[in-house]
Amino acid sequence: QDEVSVTDGKKDITFSWTSPEGVAIKKIYEIDAATYTLKQRFEVTNPSSASVREKLDIVWDGHIEHHGREGNTKSFVALVSSDLERVDKKPKSEVRYSGVVEWFGYSQKYFISTFLPETGASTTLSANGLPEEGLMRSVYSYPEDTIPAGKTSVTSWEVYLGPLEYDIVKAVGYNLQESVNYGWVEFLAKPLLDFLKWLNGYFHNYGISIIVITVIIRLLFLPLTIKSMISMKKMQIQMEKLKPKMDAIREKFKDDKAKQNSELMKLYTSSGVNPLASLGGCFPLLIQLPVFIALYDVLLHSIDLRHSAFLWITDLSEPETLFDIPGVGIPFRILPLLMGVSWFISQKMTPMTTAAGGESMQLQMKMMQFMPIIFTVMFWGLPSGLILYWTVSNILSIFQQMYVNHRVSIMQGGS
Repeated sequence: QDEVSVTDGKKDITFSWTSPEGVAIKKIYEIDAATYTLKQRFEVTNPSSASVREKLDIVWDGHIEHHGREGNTKSFVALVSSDLERVDKKPKSEVRYSGVVEWFGYSQKYFISTFLPETGASTTLSANGLPEEGLMRSVYSYPEDTIPAGKTSVTSWEVYLGPLEYDIVKAVGYNLQESVNYGWVEFLAKPLLDFLKWLNGYFHNYGISIIVITVIIRLLFLPLTIKSMISMKKMQIQMEKLKPKMDAIREKFKDDKAKQNSELMKLYTSSGVNPLASLGGCFPLLIQLPVFIALYDVLLHSIDLRHSAFLWITDLSEPETLFDIPGVGIPFRILPLLMGVSWFISQKMTPMTTAAGGESMQLQMKMMQFMPIIFTVMFWGLPSGLILYWTVSNILSIFQQMYVNHRVSIMQGGS
């Protein structure tokens, strides 16, 4: 029978072989239609009058391809003594791990196939690159055993073949949830993923849910953001007022940098300006950074967005596909362009205090002007759900900056 279908309940499939010496070997698969986990049992029966030694190795080949954290990288992964090991490039020599191997296998962006040994013993696991491009071989060695005369040795294990969805792999056990890679912000990513799922339970559309969660996070950090923006806007206005005097000092002492810096500091002190105060305005933004990175990782790697449509986008887990630009072959996409334009507008409205930094700071600011273009190109092939989040965040930044500019102008008029 070449094909086996299990649509309901469970079914066992048995493969057997008997050696010329009478040693009987059975490999039994238990397929359950209700789970992604496949149970296996390996039986060796010794009918002789003397004991025999048993050495059992599991050989598993898989593909590895490195496409960067944002791409569909295919990796060899293993959890050994609570440490997650990952190989996504062909190793130059054999890689060996020793300890309690809780699981090992091969993963890609949304799916994983793993071997679950069902033994708490210290064992060995090796990985080698094969001559074929992108192919790797892993070998797991069970501890040696002795089968007494007339007895049967039974070794059991499980194989998980399914999606990299946190709740599903955690329910499997073996600490398989460690295979879900959210980087160093995992402690924030999991609650954000749960919240996104909860929102989707109400809106039944992940596109709307992404917009709502972005707005909610922005509102939570709004007081800190407004404080930061106001501080930077005030510093910009102060520096613009001092710019003629600062330029005069730089011109007068252009050949004496030490004297130039000394005179500039005197000007700042006499004017009641602290050029480093703008750094304090950046601190609230740094507090928010881990949250935004966590949400970025959730939208980049979450299988929940797979096959979810929103407006003209057919799959939020993939780049939108409208048509290929004639003669170029590059796909035309609306959302990355909207992200780039909104980023450019937000950046043009954001205060940039370049006067205090001299030529080096001004050069950095000119480089920053190209960031919307650079990131539009970088984000061109990323999942639409992630770009939707970034675009909404940029649009909210525009409205926040409009409010701050209006508020500061009132404060300046009142003073």
